[in-house]
This record gives sequence, C-alpha cells and structure tokens, in this order.
Amino acid sequence: MPTQEERGMIFPTLEKSDEKKKEIKALEDKIESLDAKLKTEEQKEISALKKWA
Repeated sequence: MPTQEERGMIFPTLEKSDEKKKEIKALEDKIESLDAKLKTEEQKEISALKKWA
C-alpha cells in the first residue's frame, strides 16, 4: 500500500497531465485559427496580384 507521500507524487502528475493536454489542445486550436487566417490573407494577396497582372 503506497504511503500518503507516494500517492501525492502520483496523483498531481495525473492532474498536471490533464492540464497539459488542455493547454496543448488550446494551442493546437489557436494554431489552426492562425493558419486559416494566414491562408485567407494569402488568397487576398494572390487575388490582388492577379488583378494587376
């Protein structure tokens, strides 16, 4: 049977793991959002260049 101290070492790690997963998911969502914005801007620039060509 693990001591209170040993259990304390295990469970906070699991909690931190969940927090990290949430942080990573939030960052991935942010990256996708920024990537979509960048593609939209690129399309606008390409359209503008085509008008001048």
